[in-house]
Amino acid sequence: MQVRSLFLFKKITIFLIFLAPFLSFTQNNIIEKVLDTTNVVKPVAIPMTNVVKKIEESNVELEKIESRIKRISSIKEIDSLLPEYINYFST
Repeated sequence: MQVRSLFLFKKITIFLIFLAPFLSFTQNNIIEKVLDTTNVVKPVAIPMTNVVKKIEESNVELEKIESRIKRISSIKEIDSLLPEYINYFST
């Protein structure tokens, strides 16, 4: 009797293991998302005249920045003398 009940228990267990994925409710609750493109910002082509204008503006801006950060000649002299000072103080 005990062998028969053990056999029945194994049979039911195997049956439930194979049946469990089909009885699972989590697979039925998949929400399908629909892509809505009405609120998406669509890219707009940039006119060629605007591209050239922006390049020129940025070149002018870069020239202004370069003029502000140009080295002063006295600083260049000090900077160029640095290796000599290092040699002088290390000896």
